[in-house]
Amino acid sequence: MRASALLLLVPWCTAAAGGPGPALDALGIGTGETPRQFCYTNTTGAFYDGWTHPSPPTGWEGFFVEGHRVLEDYQVAVDGVPLDRTASADTVFPDFLRRVYRGGIVEELHPVDSIAAVVLTIASPRPVEISLRAVLPRDEYICSADTSALLSAPRSHTVKAAGGSYPAWLCLFAPGSIPAAAPTRSGSMSSTGSLVVSRAKTCTAVIAAGETPGAALRVAWRVAASAPRHARERRSRMQALIDSCGIGTSDERYTRALAWAVLSLDALTVRGGGIYAGLPWFADYWGRDTFITLPGAALVTGRFAEARRILSLFASFQQRDSLSPDYGRIPNRVTSTDTAYNTADGTPRFVMMVREYAERSGDRRFALMQYPVILRSIEGTLRYHTDSLGFLTHGDAETWMDAAGPDGPWSPRGSRACDIQALWWEQLAAGEYFAAQVGDVASARRWHDAALRLKMNFRRCFLHGNAIADRLKPDGTPDMTLRPNQMFTAPLLDEPERDSMIQRVVGRLTYPYGVASLSQDDSAFHPYHVAPAYYPKDAAYHNGTVWTWLQGPLVSLLCRTGGEQIAWQLTQGSVHLILDRGAAGTLPELLDALPLPGEPEPRTSGTFSQAWSLAEFIRNFYDDFCGVRYDALRRTLRIAPALPAGLSGASCTVRGGSASLRCDVKAGGEIHVASEGGKDTVVVIATVRLSDTACTTAQTTLPPRALLVLRAEGGRLRVLCNGRDHIASLTGETLPAGGGRELRFASPRRADGIPALRQPPYVLLPHRNIMRSNPGARVVIDIPHAPGPGAASYTQPGNRAFVPGSCSIRRFTLSVDSAWAYVVMAFQALSDPGWHPEYGFQLTFAAIAVDQDGVPGSGERRVGRNAFFVLDSAHAYERIIYVGGGVQIEDAKGTILAAYRPLPDDASHPFGDARSGTIRFALPLAILGTPAPGWTFTVLAGAQDDHGGAGLGEFRTVGAVRGEWNGGGKIRPGDPNVYDTLVAHYGEIR
Repeated sequence: MRASALLLLVPWCTAAAGGPGPALDALGIGTGETPRQFCYTNTTGAFYDGWTHPSPPTGWEGFFVEGHRVLEDYQVAVDGVPLDRTASADTVFPDFLRRVYRGGIVEELHPVDSIAAVVLTIASPRPVEISLRAVLPRDEYICSADTSALLSAPRSHTVKAAGGSYPAWLCLFAPGSIPAAAPTRSGSMSSTGSLVVSRAKTCTAVIAAGETPGAALRVAWRVAASAPRHARERRSRMQALIDSCGIGTSDERYTRALAWAVLSLDALTVRGGGIYAGLPWFADYWGRDTFITLPGAALVTGRFAEARRILSLFASFQQRDSLSPDYGRIPNRVTSTDTAYNTADGTPRFVMMVREYAERSGDRRFALMQYPVILRSIEGTLRYHTDSLGFLTHGDAETWMDAAGPDGPWSPRGSRACDIQALWWEQLAAGEYFAAQVGDVASARRWHDAALRLKMNFRRCFLHGNAIADRLKPDGTPDMTLRPNQMFTAPLLDEPERDSMIQRVVGRLTYPYGVASLSQDDSAFHPYHVAPAYYPKDAAYHNGTVWTWLQGPLVSLLCRTGGEQIAWQLTQGSVHLILDRGAAGTLPELLDALPLPGEPEPRTSGTFSQAWSLAEFIRNFYDDFCGVRYDALRRTLRIAPALPAGLSGASCTVRGGSASLRCDVKAGGEIHVASEGGKDTVVVIATVRLSDTACTTAQTTLPPRALLVLRAEGGRLRVLCNGRDHIASLTGETLPAGGGRELRFASPRRADGIPALRQPPYVLLPHRNIMRSNPGARVVIDIPHAPGPGAASYTQPGNRAFVPGSCSIRRFTLSVDSAWAYVVMAFQALSDPGWHPEYGFQLTFAAIAVDQDGVPGSGERRVGRNAFFVLDSAHAYERIIYVGGGVQIEDAKGTILAAYRPLPDDASHPFGDARSGTIRFALPLAILGTPAPGWTFTVLAGAQDDHGGAGLGEFRTVGAVRGEWNGGGKIRPGDPNVYDTLVAHYGEIR
């Protein structure tokens, strides 16, 4: 039906559903007997990560302050008997953890906002003796006791991180307690002894960190004196945040999951800083991640001050050197020591977020202040990063699929990825919008023309029948690899092309539990993220792994095209993750593409709490299921609900400018909008369902402090405002209500026959062989070594994980028997941050080049794995052994002959030992050859870089200036990345 206006008389209707969000006590997640990870932050750079029940260590458990782990765990004993966590009943609340033990003993862990401290309380129904012990990470410690306190710090605490000092001193403080014993060491752990509280029903202890012993003790004292107040303030802050969102749905589990997502995302938002990309290892600020996260983290929930501050922070780091190829780019990563511009999508997303911030908040002034930043961002791209067709050009690892290893990017997407072109188009459109606002007519016209040309050429070069190329290769040929990046190209497609794209993404890339990064039909598909027996995990990172954040853009597409039912199935999977799996109350970065054999669900992986995943889950609720979007610049509310059959109603509060609007949508097509603040009349454009098969869009107005109701009655739209008749004009034809086409998820297949799981064409050495020993073997080389000139001139990376001396060789020993060679490499020290306990060490990389024929010039002189090292011609090698996250032996042509890949179970007996600074392993003579007179072994040592993806790794790059993650002291770019060398000859024993 068509109408220009509709005047309707309707009876009085009650106010829209609203009120506060769920109470924090109602959000508690009981874990039963299943270990669940939990994590609490203080919102200013400290977090506590742990498990409710004992679980295999990941190396990230404990209390972290400014990126440094100062505590691994704590232990509580009652009347001399340690509390048994395997038998405790645990509940994870958003603000604290509660454990209940047999006998009614209750233990609670309460983090403290804005202070590097946590409060531990123990309550017993009867007086008991309570003993507390701090378990410290692997290291050498300075320990001391004070009144009711124990203090400790690593002996290396005077070695400052690249960005300056950090709170290395840990204090365990319990008022009225007595230190029970002198500091002791226990196995590979360190202990500060125990604090004992005698015959008490309650005990309050504080674990705090500071830069000096006195500072740590003062923090502990202050927190202990006001612990209840800190707990109340933290709880009050969290409850106020939930209430401000006004989230409510007819599905209790969905409501709880949304509340948890809001709080878990808030925990990743650093007061006065940015948003952590994810915990535990992405505790820093990433541009791309931040801009994807901002809508769900701040814009839909009305936290505009946070959004403005974060956008301003990144804008301040824009590259402003017009001679730099990065001119105009917004950084992808900002740390205290480094600003990286290595992404093509971060800058377009920044510009898009400035526009979205302006529209949602109404802050026109800030947006116009950012126009010079926007101008540089577009002009820099046009100058340095566009081709003859107007496409944005970039490197292989400059999209969000950026994993790279020793051999280069795992998922190369240069030089023109489809999603980058769509984002570039959005950037040009936003730039045109802002140029028109400031009167820059020339730029607006130029960017408008560039956007039109880009769209035309995109359709000509990327669309091939029903398929969309993932990228154009440098030679211009299309790469038709099936990936989810095509979702972002929807603005460049017409309706049939868009619908076909959605069908393809859902049917071939999306499982009921999420969107995969590569089709399982592709020969490069990796079914599991972590499969160390077959490949390093970064090989799978973007080659099959399910990314939970990708659900966000797909749900948006589905809800806008009648696919809300299948979108709801995906969303229920996220609810299941938040409430039932993984870390309690949050979403992980990844899922395996396929379940392991015998397991009902794919395993979670990556960071256990990921910002953009949580943000997209929240944004989908507001923007898509509720369908609410307020443009504060135009004072216009658009509301087009897409409620699935399993959701009978939902409500939320949206803000912008001075307006606060309470929106309540119901499955029957009824919409309530209440103006709870502001003095302006709001234009409401609402899409209302008239029947099961039809809906219409109408425009009306909402005066200040009023209630607007729109509903279908007898196939016609009825409207009222404060119980009186109200005018609404239909803005177009009555449209189908959607849901016409049928969509089916991809069906996960068995992993049998997948190429990535095939055995490699070389020998895999099992742990039992690599760890062989023979005390009676004949020693053929045993020489000590003083650090060479390289180690003296290079400085190690500034991060505390790099222990001084871990790139310096101390001794090299080689023994042989009739079948095996036994290698022992001793270093001045070895690092063991605990990230990979199966190695026993990390961050040291070595190569042993074996000259077997003694013929000068015969063999290979160049050492691989980023060594940049050329051997003397007299010692060119026929075999080379690389040692890092495993052991690998190659011939002179680089052909791998054998490899050892450590597995998680190897942690009980790793091939490295950081305590003694030694690495030892055995190799079969059938592969190495039998050492004989004339053989020479050249040993090279440096820092290891596995690019964060585990595996063997390579020599870490040394720069001219030391940074947090790179060494310094290199004079010329082509100088070696090797710190120390040793040359040993067969028969050399001293």
